[in-house]
Amino acid sequence: MLLLRSVNFTMPGPIQLQPAFAIDDPALLKTDLTSCTLLLMAGSNQFNYAILDEANQKFIDLKSYHYQLSRQWKTELEMLERFFDADPILYTAFNKVKIAVVSDKNVLVPSRIYHPHLKKDFLSFSQILNTDELVLADDINEWDIVNIFGADRYMAGFLRKEFSTAKIYHAGSALLKAITKYVQEDEAPKLFLFIQPQQFTIAGANEKQLQFYQTYFYQTAADVVYYLHTIAQQLQFPIKDTRFYLGGDITADSKIFEELYKFLPEITWLKRPDQFYYANAFQQFPSN
Repeated sequence: MLLLRSVNFTMPGPIQLQPAFAIDDPALLKTDLTSCTLLLMAGSNQFNYAILDEANQKFIDLKSYHYQLSRQWKTELEMLERFFDADPILYTAFNKVKIAVVSDKNVLVPSRIYHPHLKKDFLSFSQILNTDELVLADDINEWDIVNIFGADRYMAGFLRKEFSTAKIYHAGSALLKAITKYVQEDEAPKLFLFIQPQQFTIAGANEKQLQFYQTYFYQTAADVVYYLHTIAQQLQFPIKDTRFYLGGDITADSKIFEELYKFLPEITWLKRPDQFYYANAFQQFPSN
């Protein structure tokens, strides 16, 4: 199903290079980083990365930045260059690098009708593409779909230059894969809400089938509640019978959670993958 995206305009704000949160485990200084995996997510006014010690299957470093573009720093590429210059660890020759871009321009297409030569046509049908955007695609075998998405051409070029063997994924693809285990538990209707700075994603499933996926921009907590309520009505998911899952850049003391709690009878937090170990400092942050 092809879905349109909403549009939001935000005023430029000051640039902050201080992370919203950061974890530097002592093991970081003793670990051979060339044997580690770098997980990096960039785009839409955010930049996050984590370092995974493959030998011990343990995350030993994490940083998350939020920012607004300004007159001085006008593009995502300029901000990306600033983050790399400010944090030399990113220039390490990591064993593996996985890159996710945050982009509201994407569409899900059934695998049976997808063809690589038509990916731009599929995306253009529901999105207005700029000349500086690449069209990429992720196979999501768990749902037999392909996630076609747009990525900033210059940002992608910079990342490919620094990490020549890394594939660029869409951030939503990881979410779609992660919710599979929750959807397959039973046939009850479920809505998943994933919060990010200035935007959020809603995925809906019923009878173990994915039925909805959409990204929206928001300015207030009330916007999030409004969209969630509207989508539940459109999908004919009764609130009292629907299971709601929450994850992303949100805590239990946030305004968004406060407003959601007034509206929803019960909320389940999405959990970190349990096949990995986490540095002790991770425990001070929510598991979602």
